[in-house]
Amino acid sequence: MFRSGFRVLADPALIGMHYRIFSNNAWTFTSEVASARINLGQTDDDGKRACYIKDNGAGFDMQQADKLFYSFQSAYYRKFKGTGVGL
Repeated sequence: MFRSGFRVLADPALIGMHYRIFSNNAWTFTSEVASARINLGQTDDDGKRACYIKDNGAGFDMQQADKLFYSFQSAYYRKFKGTGVGL
């Protein structure tokens, strides 16, 4: 049984939606990695707790950083299943 141990004050529906979006992205973008790693964690940043999901998947081309919060437009991301608006 998976137990994260995280405690956050958040709207259950919204935090659930965000968890599904980010975890689906992690699964999607590690799909072609031989030894995929997906980590859930939390850190303390200047007294504020931050939870995260990180992976060793495809990553993002920083030369296209200006497109980060728009639907992915490059052919590179079209090879992955999804809408391209997960971020």
